[in-house]
Amino acid sequence: MNPNSAPTPSDPDPQIHALQQGRLDFSGALLVATRLVRDIQSQPAVAECSRLATLGAALDHPDYQRQKQAYFLYREITAGLTAAAAGHPDPVVGEFALTLLETRLDHAHYGLHRAAAEAIGRLPLAIAPPAFDDAPPVTIESDAPRAVLDLAWLRSHGVAGSGTGRWIGRSLVLNAGSRGLIVVKFMRGDEAPSNLAWEACWMARLDSWREAFDAPFAIPTPLSPPGAGLMRWAATLALPADPPPGLDPERRVLAFRTAAEYFHYPNHPAGTGRLPADRVCEILGRCARLLAQALARDVVHTAPIPLFHNRTQRHRRTDGGVYDWPRAGRLDQWLHSCRYPNLAQSGLRDFEHFTLRADTACSRYEWVGVHLLSLFLVAGSYFRTAAPARVGIDAAGRPVDARDLFDPHLLAAMIRSICNGYRQGFAGANGTAGLPFDLESVVARMIDEMGVDRHMEEILRLADQHEMSRDDFERYLTDRGVAREKAAAMSQGRADIVLATGPHLGGFNQPISLPELIRMTGAVAADCIAHRFRRERGWPALGRRKDQVVEDQPPEGRPAGNAAELPAQMG
Repeated sequence: MNPNSAPTPSDPDPQIHALQQGRLDFSGALLVATRLVRDIQSQPAVAECSRLATLGAALDHPDYQRQKQAYFLYREITAGLTAAAAGHPDPVVGEFALTLLETRLDHAHYGLHRAAAEAIGRLPLAIAPPAFDDAPPVTIESDAPRAVLDLAWLRSHGVAGSGTGRWIGRSLVLNAGSRGLIVVKFMRGDEAPSNLAWEACWMARLDSWREAFDAPFAIPTPLSPPGAGLMRWAATLALPADPPPGLDPERRVLAFRTAAEYFHYPNHPAGTGRLPADRVCEILGRCARLLAQALARDVVHTAPIPLFHNRTQRHRRTDGGVYDWPRAGRLDQWLHSCRYPNLAQSGLRDFEHFTLRADTACSRYEWVGVHLLSLFLVAGSYFRTAAPARVGIDAAGRPVDARDLFDPHLLAAMIRSICNGYRQGFAGANGTAGLPFDLESVVARMIDEMGVDRHMEEILRLADQHEMSRDDFERYLTDRGVAREKAAAMSQGRADIVLATGPHLGGFNQPISLPELIRMTGAVAADCIAHRFRRERGWPALGRRKDQVVEDQPPEGRPAGNAAELPAQMG
């Protein structure tokens, strides 16, 4: 008998039998499901496939899906399925529970999709963060750096002089010919020395793990003398014109050598530095793989791009305004955030953002989502940077429509490269299992929202104005395009001020206007974790094809052999 067509046996518990038959109202279903899930969580071995199938049937009950609070029922049920997948001693039962979760990742009901993705994200993985005995190469206190970066030092590293450099942000970039680039990264005036010191430390650590990265990755080499930590830019050495504001007055710096491609961004604007589409596709997939391989050691890059829900309020919000992607809120200045990604032709960049996941409050699932969302946004920005002046509101007051810049086939290829690269890096799985979302429809929605600047407004609230000095208030306005004279004449603290700072994805304090992007991020993040979990347990990957239906019927009996040899029983 085909196990996928076998009838589910009746449960002797009358309440569970009623849930199995779909005869309970929503409140009753929630109570019974909660009781059943608590039993499974306390003793996963008591979970029978028939009862798991009952929970699966409750997930798909149309009356429950219409309830506003459906997500809370789904969260309970999926938590029970996760407990069974992780803790049941019978691998057939555990794999069946995981399959029930995975087949809901592309479900049309957002609450069900989210609950399934988050439940998979909580699966335990055999990953432990590495232990480090070393300290950063400079004390956190204000000990003066002992090494001086002067003209003789530059010449010893193949640089003729400081006047040959160019500013990229706060970094002075100097060409050392065949020896690559010398980058002198200046400390900010409001920054702790440990930030740059740890960046040098992470360069050395990742270089010692080169065998963990199986894709091209040009890891920079710190150039400070051993034990010196940060260096000091010599007072006698002139800085090139127009240095960025806010640099450390003591001119403390981190110097490192890196490849010429370190500043070759995948979404470089139109011009001599713009990369061809196939190269961009390769870079995004490779950087996805590198981010995943680092996270597979519980080492996380926390900012592939800066992601904010609200930059304006970051100083008075407990979350710092940082984007919490599972909540699907408005994404602040998405195109601006993609201008200088910490992804390049050389690989990952800006090592000050590396840390151990054990030191953060985020789960692996959330960090996988941060990485994927960042990469998806950079992919979308590639098309907009083909015509960077086409942004905002046109002369007639209409949102700029730049959808003609997008190539849907190329965007789809980029997304596929990102998803497969991350899955390969994190789980060691190839891309043959398909993707847990409808790629064509997501691409169409990305083009529609990323290609039209419908959401440009930002509101400077009264509470934020009261927190600013007058100088900070005027600087805030001029940084956002207000003329200096107009900013000086504007009243502070009398009314909210509306500014055009977009494009944003969503209106101010509103949900994201591209929820499909969040759904895709959650589905792929969960898919990567599920693949890793299956590989650790020796279970086969769940195949996904549009013409394939995995029914929620429990497998009959217990076939001989290891669970990894039983793909048919799992649909």
